[in-house]
Amino acid sequence: MENYDDVLKMVSFEKSFFQNFQQFLEKPRLNSSFKLVFLKSMLHLSGLKNAKFDVKWGRNWIRMKDDKLFVKLEFIAVPYLKFYWDMFFNYRLKQSATKNQYYTCTDCNNRQPITGFIKNISKCSRCKSFNLKHKDLVLVEKIFIDSKGIPIIPPKKIEEVANNLELLKQFIFGMKTQSVTTKSGFAEVLFALNENGFYKKIPNFKSRNKIPKTVLENGLEFDIKIIDVLTKFRIPIENALNYKLTHYLESINNSPRISEKILLNPKRPELKSQEKKQMWEHNPPGLDSCFYCGKSEKSFAIDHVVPFDYVLDTKLFNSVPACNNCNCTKSNKLPDRESHFQDVLERNRKMDLDFYDEKMFEKLYDDCLIEYNGDRDFFIRKKYSELSEM
Repeated sequence: MENYDDVLKMVSFEKSFFQNFQQFLEKPRLNSSFKLVFLKSMLHLSGLKNAKFDVKWGRNWIRMKDDKLFVKLEFIAVPYLKFYWDMFFNYRLKQSATKNQYYTCTDCNNRQPITGFIKNISKCSRCKSFNLKHKDLVLVEKIFIDSKGIPIIPPKKIEEVANNLELLKQFIFGMKTQSVTTKSGFAEVLFALNENGFYKKIPNFKSRNKIPKTVLENGLEFDIKIIDVLTKFRIPIENALNYKLTHYLESINNSPRISEKILLNPKRPELKSQEKKQMWEHNPPGLDSCFYCGKSEKSFAIDHVVPFDYVLDTKLFNSVPACNNCNCTKSNKLPDRESHFQDVLERNRKMDLDFYDEKMFEKLYDDCLIEYNGDRDFFIRKKYSELSEM
């Protein structure tokens, strides 16, 4: 049996933890999602006792001494980076309430703030060019971009992030190259959480731009009872954090289904057999032909006109048959409005669609254009009507 004094200490610790947790959740204002995701990442400490929550990848960053638990920043950085890497690559949700986004003109190199950027509509304030690129990313996003500015596909397994020691080093210690100097990706969030009581307060933490050397070397110090608390209450703590995170992200994004996106494992629904039949019957190029290019093939994918990663749903009005080449090339791009999207609208008018509103579909396209497509090029293929005239 447990010692009675130990039980009392555990009860006291649980009470203190949840008082701090409640005070944190009740704070009305957040400037970013970073503190919430840091606490979500801390939940991986429960894997030290819960075999179903495997953290073999991070045990070398954990040290126990008497009633103290020392956690190197790498341990928390791994799930933290995995979350943001998936979110950045798949969903492109804003994570902070910055009103202006800065875009750089590739023609005259003018960097300018633009609110509500729209591809091929927003212009450079100096030379009026449409060739604008969003290059101002926070560190947690910069490290997910290659040297050519192309997003890197995130690894499927968290172990792959744990094994990427150079990535972890760049994030925790910051980057310093001939062209780029960045601070630690954890400095600001640790500074912001330092008074909240989730870990032992870091002494002499006077600047949100620099993590004290002792923390970089030894990690964060916790009461070892934190493992039992996070193991016992992991699900309700995670649910509370997800609710708060969803509420915050919904306040700064128009993207649909955010509560599902933050879980990072959405199921892709399929059209019903009757819906597939109607899709083919009203396919302008005809049966067994690609909606976009008109070519005939043996097999077709069902493409989401407004990308699935944005809508996170499969509806007949947003679905078209696409050949493998068009489906792979389009990927998660938006189709050009004046060609392909207008064809979809015209097709939908001839179909028997439940709960369909054309204006709402156009708004979905417009929201995706602003929130998700950003500065990427549109998908354009020679249309089937043009091919038939050649």
